[in-house]
Amino acid sequence: MKRPQRETIIRLALAAESRDTDTGLHIKRIQSYSTFLAEKSGLSHEYSLMLGLASTLHDLGKIAIPDNVLNKPGKLTASEWEIMKTHSAVGSNNLANSRSDLLNMAAIIAMSHHERWDGSGYPLGIAGKEIPFVGRVVSLVDVFDALTSARPYKEPWPLEKIVALIRQGRGSQFDPELTDIFLENLQGILLIRDEFLKKETLSFVDSVNDDGSKSMVTAKESTNPAKTGKKRAVGIFSLSMMMSLIGKSWMKFCRKRDM
Repeated sequence: MKRPQRETIIRLALAAESRDTDTGLHIKRIQSYSTFLAEKSGLSHEYSLMLGLASTLHDLGKIAIPDNVLNKPGKLTASEWEIMKTHSAVGSNNLANSRSDLLNMAAIIAMSHHERWDGSGYPLGIAGKEIPFVGRVVSLVDVFDALTSARPYKEPWPLEKIVALIRQGRGSQFDPELTDIFLENLQGILLIRDEFLKKETLSFVDSVNDDGSKSMVTAKESTNPAKTGKKRAVGIFSLSMMMSLIGKSWMKFCRKRDM
């Protein structure tokens, strides 16, 4: 895939993620983790790269989730949780039936990355190897990334607790073989995580004070929902419209390219 096409995919994913309280580094971490785990599972480098790029669109459907549910700083109610779960199908439906192999893979990931090995996941409730391999990969790394990251409702978990949960989920939530590969290569995963932590710490943006002087704040602080809530609310409608237009334009581009 050419660089402009890769950039289009990443920007589309970033636009969707901009409604969440996490920084855009989330999708880049998922991309790196997915590529790494796929390669360690024996897949070709080329296929692993495609899986990683497709994984960046796993939460595309969150564009349809209301802000009061998506960014709620606390536990969701039963009805809110049902709304949140719709993001898998919404994202998949917006990506499926493309003439692009990459977008079709992204559609599969979007639909299947919340399925569980024991069949208790959503939206389809499929189990074991009925769950597409690409979805099983992203399911595992998405949970790892969520637990290592701060959220409106929680602080990052300690590594020991995360490893214990992943081990506990082997054969129930996660593919047992993939879980073993993940844990056998945990040091490589942690190197990726630490590299992104450095980038996040060193990513600064200029902030102009009332007196005209400049101060520096981290990118994470600049996306604090308490500080950016008003701007976010104003931009939600225009973002949704933009996502619709970008999605349609991308589909047309892929069809013309593959003719």
